[in-house]
Amino acid sequence: MLTNNATNPRTFREIAAIWRYLRRTDSGLSILNTLRSIPRSTYVVHHPGVEVYADEAGKEVRRGVKGLLLEEISAGGTQKIVRTYPTTKAHFVVGKRVAWEWNPDEGFEESWYRDPSPV
Repeated sequence: MLTNNATNPRTFREIAAIWRYLRRTDSGLSILNTLRSIPRSTYVVHHPGVEVYADEAGKEVRRGVKGLLLEEISAGGTQKIVRTYPTTKAHFVVGKRVAWEWNPDEGFEESWYRDPSPV
C-alpha cells in the first residue's frame, strides 16, 4: 500500500533529480581529486619586476611592462630554475607562490632585461 508522507512529500521525479545531482557532484569531485593528484611545478616570485628593454644594449626601456622573475620548482622539488615572464601587473611579492593568469589578447615584442642577481 502506498502512503503519502506528509513530512517529506517527494515525488519520484524530485528524487531522481536529486540522485542525478549527487552523481554529477561525485563525478566532479573524482575529476578534481584526479587533477590534484597530478604532479606539477610550483612558481614562486624571485624578483617582482625588472626593467625590460626594446634593444639588446639595454638603452630603450619598454614602458608599461616589467620582467617578472619566477622560480619554477619542479614536482617533488628536485629542480629549480628561474625564468622571466613579461607582466603589466605590479602586485607581486618576493617569496609568494603565484598561479597563471593568461591573457591571449596581450602580446609583447622581443625584449631584453638585465639579470639582477649578484655576479
